[in-house]
Amino acid sequence: MGKLINSFALFSKVRASTRALLLLLFVVVSAGNTAMGDLLEELPTDPWAINGFVAALKDPDAAVRKRAASEVGVVGESMGITGLGLTPRIMELLKHPNEGVRHAAAETLENMGGNGDRWLSGIFELLTYGYEPVHSFAAELLRNMGEVGAARFAARFAVLLTHPNEGARAAAATALGNMGEAGTWYVSQVAALLNDPSAGVRGAAAQALGNMGEAGAQYLSLVAALLNDPQWRVRGAAAQALGNMGKAGAQYAPQIIELLKHPGARDAAAAALGNMGEAAAPYAPVVAALLNHSDWLVRKAAGEALGIMGDTGAQYAPQVAALLNDPREYVREAAATALGNMGDAGAQYAPQVVALLNDPIWDVLEAAAEALGNMGDAGARYAPQVAVLLNHSDWGVRGAAAQALGKMGKAGAPYAPQIIELLAQPGIGGVGARDAAVAALGNMGEAAAPYAPQVAAS
Repeated sequence: MGKLINSFALFSKVRASTRALLLLLFVVVSAGNTAMGDLLEELPTDPWAINGFVAALKDPDAAVRKRAASEVGVVGESMGITGLGLTPRIMELLKHPNEGVRHAAAETLENMGGNGDRWLSGIFELLTYGYEPVHSFAAELLRNMGEVGAARFAARFAVLLTHPNEGARAAAATALGNMGEAGTWYVSQVAALLNDPSAGVRGAAAQALGNMGEAGAQYLSLVAALLNDPQWRVRGAAAQALGNMGKAGAQYAPQIIELLKHPGARDAAAAALGNMGEAAAPYAPVVAALLNHSDWLVRKAAGEALGIMGDTGAQYAPQVAALLNDPREYVREAAATALGNMGDAGAQYAPQVVALLNDPIWDVLEAAAEALGNMGDAGARYAPQVAVLLNHSDWGVRGAAAQALGKMGKAGAPYAPQIIELLAQPGIGGVGARDAAVAALGNMGEAAAPYAPQVAAS
């Protein structure tokens, strides 16, 4: 253990790949060492463990930062690291000039769990810096605390609605939109931000109102006016908000459908139409007509929208299936994903989807495998073809194949030994494949029981 301590103390002096492996080794050893907590209790206020993690979170390599952020919860739980002064150090990193470091710090605090009250009390000052990761972290904390806990902070966030820093105003609106009833106390102040000079604030206000239920729906027409905002991200935010307002927002579906043609707002428009559910049914033919649009980005967005419009969108499965042969790879990917979400209507096209398992584009391979995994018995017939992708050179494709097989029950279970091999995938890139393998084996349930000893051995 002494050698590991010395090695971790020299963390910043080795190359990125070695730093990542050293961090993983530290996590594995410390999480399995029951005496680690006792050891750290005897260390000074600024122990090597804290310095090592802080160094990892500041690492110039994004993969190392991400590894540190994701693993700190494991280590903290096993050896009480959160009580040894790591939290204040992470809070300081939220002010770091490098955006990647700030983001890693925010993700770390979220993964550490613990006393959200303490962090929120100290985060109000940081909100005024205008750093997006800080805003997202504060909003996530509020969601985790629930409406009762978050309500105690509503008044403090409301004060920030008029702060001179636009990032603070946007964060305050977002937070109040996530507080449930407590946030609606300030609905009129949030609505006033729909006219804010900052596009980010206008968008945040619109989305917050979309999350406030009937209280936010009072400002339906003001939110809808932002569908014509000069900034695309504001138009997208308005579309999403209207999508969350159900039947009330559905009257603006024609304008939202037009946004499927606009760069930047397409994804938000597709999501909004999906959220409207049956209320958007009268406008589904208009969306379906865009499947033949000359702009491939519009075809892609239309396919995505129909894929999340439930039974309404599933009526157009034949037209979506035609896009499986589109010359643009992202359109083929969207079509496969949409069919995988269309239930029995989409499952009829499993034979056409399986043909995409030979597509030269990796993203299309992933989408096809995932779609087949969502098609029930119709997709499970092609388990052998999906299993071939477990040996693909790209870890994302391997992971998608594993997850698809995990959803195929008995048809996928014979491939559990190959999926288990993914648990030993090396390197940072292998993390995704390992996570997918774990999820796949879990989804197999009893079908994977005979392979439990091999999982344990891995």
